[in-house]
Amino acid sequence: MTSTEENRIWNVGPYAWASIFLVIVSMAARIAFYPVASTDYTVSIVHWIQALRTYPGLTAFRYPFADYVPSYLYALKIVALINLNDLYLVKTISAIFDTCVAVMSYLLLGLANENKYTKWQRIFAAAVIFAIPTVVMNSSLWAQSDSIYTAKEQAFLNIILFSLYF
Repeated sequence: MTSTEENRIWNVGPYAWASIFLVIVSMAARIAFYPVASTDYTVSIVHWIQALRTYPGLTAFRYPFADYVPSYLYALKIVALINLNDLYLVKTISAIFDTCVAVMSYLLLGLANENKYTKWQRIFAAAVIFAIPTVVMNSSLWAQSDSIYTAKEQAFLNIILFSLYF
């Protein structure tokens, strides 16, 4: 690697470094919160997973066993099929959707006005969304699934904006 290439890699600007910092700190917080079982998890989600394990295939959906939207319950059915720590799997589902919301925020900023924001400014905005304390605590501390709803709404908005763009 030449010195010019090395300088280019390390001289990416403040948005890049701030983005990296935010992602690392928010991931560290998420990992620290993973072992915590919230009341919502112990009172509701554990029982939903047990109901989904009890019935083969999707037959559990014949009975009213949960009060969440089917898309989240389908994700829980996948958790019920995997023989790992349920708490960690549930929180991972939420973290995946947190990531989807951050990525869609990046894409929305690009669609809204391509020339207004640099790539690193859009990445920084996505990192901020990913690192907002309520987002981090919601999914990784309380095992909540709010980002799933946000991701669905943003996906719909992305489709509309993309359609209008062309």
